[in-house]
Amino acid sequence: MIVVVALAGLMTLMLSRHAPAAAGSGKRAGADETAIREQAAAWVAGQVSRTATVACDPLMCRALEARGIPAASLLELRPGAANPLPASVIVDTPQVRGLLVGGYLGRYAPAAIAGFGSGNAGISIRVIAPRGAASYLSALHADVAARKAWAGALLQSKNIVMPAAARTLVADGRVDPRLLVDLASLVSRRQVAIVAFGGGAPGATPGVALLRSVEVSGAGNATDRSPAAQVHWISRYLHGQQGDYLPASVRKVSLLAGGPGLRIQFTAPSPLGLLKSTATRP
Repeated sequence: MIVVVALAGLMTLMLSRHAPAAAGSGKRAGADETAIREQAAAWVAGQVSRTATVACDPLMCRALEARGIPAASLLELRPGAANPLPASVIVDTPQVRGLLVGGYLGRYAPAAIAGFGSGNAGISIRVIAPRGAASYLSALHADVAARKAWAGALLQSKNIVMPAAARTLVADGRVDPRLLVDLASLVSRRQVAIVAFGGGAPGATPGVALLRSVEVSGAGNATDRSPAAQVHWISRYLHGQQGDYLPASVRKVSLLAGGPGLRIQFTAPSPLGLLKSTATRP
């Protein structure tokens, strides 16, 4: 009897020692999941087009609404109502993976444009491919080839000035096709200096998360145009673009090297097949 009581006391002591650690571990995991969700929500709110429909689980949808995305742009996925195909992108959370089983995401959302966290808690933002992965990946392969072809022609222009690192990014087909078209249109009219590209995302599928922003300045040697006047002309010209080629934002910035510049930015996801349907090359 004494042995039984002693064992019971030992078990109670061991459980009491481990309980706080387990509770603390659970709190840390919960905090990590919240941090990852907030990172993903912030990226979607700041980078994804407001005209795109975003599929998400209820918790993520609320986080996106809190960051200014209208409810009309969200497709909430729930048990019995988990069809993301009408959306443009899907926020792939652990909850969504629990709803969409059987390799669904691999078949209809094969490419990530951004990713946050890792393991079971990881969240990725993925492009919806309503015709399936094979069709999407074929279109992606063709788009990469088209971007490189456009890049080759653009880099031959005497009216574009850019550092070697930026030239490599263009040549490798890593620049958004909308930026390529707008830059080609600009340099067909006057000289433009590329300062740096940006807009990439962590955790993205190669070839999908393109550089969607660029900083530019005027580069002409015309004595009748100051740097500020050149930047103003570029800004006015870009604001006159239409459809896919109208940037989401064109903002004046002070460049690190000094002088005025512009930051031109497009939203995600980058369209496929755009260059194929464009007749004019640089």
